[in-house]
Formats: sequence, C-alpha cells, structure tokens
Amino acid sequence: MTQFRSGLIGLLLGALYGGISGAILFGLLTYFDEGTSVWGPARNWTYLAMLMGLVGGGVVGGILGIFIGATQGDRRSGVIIGTVIGLLIAASQFTGGDNTYIPASTGMLALGTIVYCEILGLVIANALRKRYQDG
Repeated sequence: MTQFRSGLIGLLLGALYGGISGAILFGLLTYFDEGTSVWGPARNWTYLAMLMGLVGGGVVGGILGIFIGATQGDRRSGVIIGTVIGLLIAASQFTGGDNTYIPASTGMLALGTIVYCEILGLVIANALRKRYQDG
C-alpha cells in the first residue's frame, strides 16, 4: 500500500511539475519563433503551444512520478529513470517517416528532451524524498 500511495503522490507531483515546465518551455519556444505561415506569425500560437506543453509535460511528468514514487527512488535513481524516459522520447522523435534528412532543430529538441526529463526526475525525487522525511 505504501508503494501505491507514493506512486500516486509521485504521479500528482510529476504531472504538476512537468505540466508547468512543459507549458513554459513550449510557450517560450513558440513566442520567440520568427516563422510565419498562412495563419499568421508563430507568436500568435503561443497559448496553444503552452496548452500542448501543459498536457505533454504533465503526461511525461506523471509517468516519471509513478516510476520514481513506486520505487521510492533517491536522487540518483530519479535522474537515471528520467534519462531512460528522455532517451525513449528522443528516440521516438527520430522514428517513422523519411529519415534521410534530420534538421538540426530536431537534434536540439531531442537533447533538450533528455535534459528536461533528467531535471524533472531529480526534482520529483527531491520532492518525494522531502515528503518521506516529513512523514
């Protein structure tokens, strides 16, 4: 029962932290994009990008939180679990479609995803560890 409870708390904390940071990252990326299309500049789509970042980051953070909470992991295992999930997400960005040309922005996004998941795993592990100490 303790693993279930800490997994549930990890899910909630991870979804909260992941959603907030995902919304900020996607929002900033879109806001500072200088591209334009038929529907206007990319800057006009910042709110939609933030909403997508909130959902995507919440899902990734929730998955990280479940794994870290259920295993009652420390900082090291939080970073390791974050790295593994980040690598899986980054690998999925390169699969499917025509892989003959991969733009540099995709590589930077993949690297950013790995680092994002590592930091998120560390933050979730620290928050859960603090909760374990407080009782």
